Amino acid sequence: MELEALLQARIGELGFYSPYSFLREFSPVEQFQFFVKPSINKLLSLLNDSVKTIQVDGNEFVFLFERLSWDSSFFNRNCYKLFTVLYQPCPPAALIQAAHQFKIFLSLHGNTYCFIELPSEDVFLLQCLTAAGIQLVETRLHYHRQDLVNFSNERFPVRVATASDGEALAQLAAQQRNPFDRTHADIHFTTKEADAYLVRYAQEALNGFCAGVLVPRGSAQPVNAFLAYSIFQETLPAKPMKRFHVALAAVSPSYQGGLYKLLSELVYKAKAEEALCVTYTTQTTNRAAIRTCEKLDFRFGRATHILSFSA
Repeated sequence: MELEALLQARIGELGFYSPYSFLREFSPVEQFQFFVKPSINKLLSLLNDSVKTIQVDGNEFVFLFERLSWDSSFFNRNCYKLFTVLYQPCPPAALIQAAHQFKIFLSLHGNTYCFIELPSEDVFLLQCLTAAGIQLVETRLHYHRQDLVNFSNERFPVRVATASDGEALAQLAAQQRNPFDRTHADIHFTTKEADAYLVRYAQEALNGFCAGVLVPRGSAQPVNAFLAYSIFQETLPAKPMKRFHVALAAVSPSYQGGLYKLLSELVYKAKAEEALCVTYTTQTTNRAAIRTCEKLDFRFGRATHILSFSA
């Protein structure tokens, strides 16, 4: 079957894979064309390394995935991310069987772990994957703050973290673990592995993995809070779009209101750089982060679900 036909059959759901699906000025089709299709095209260009086609009872399913080199090296196992599955309308049993076959296919690589992040709107795929034994790990809420030009709030003393803060950030990330984040909530990782992953992530955030890390200025040593952020630049026909995104944050109880202060200062930084918005992703279980977002007039944008399996 022509790949374009499979894409067209799924375009209504695929638009919600866009990190900008909360922007009303883009239709679902435009969301797909601008923000989702480039990722799909990249995976398709890798052919057998990222594409697996499975036939079940005359139905064709195209699984788009990628091997995560950094994660595979860190966890000493083959780690993959399944991006999505392309198919035309089909019986649930066919998609469930295809998902089983995909799990078997990846298991041939040995010691395999795979996860997928699905928007809530892709409910048919979500149900079929869970029916195939791909388990729910985490449900995420994605918040956004726009209208940055009119943002005004009390200012708080912060600075950009340096290499000398690395050890303090690593310890803080491990000590202030979130039991509901992807690695800690996933039964396929031990707590020790999940802690080590966060420690390394915090260290790599200072080494260029993130655009920057904000910490309190003038606070007691060692650093008792940090917020790492990324910057995404989208080039569109009409105008360029810049988005600041919170990648990781950890706050000690000794720094009262720490997340609020750091996030507020990140919004100011995004405003100064004329960004379109700031986005923040958290779990449905993280009520403190949700309240902080609401206090700073962040709005709910979309919800996604993390599923995973190990073979």
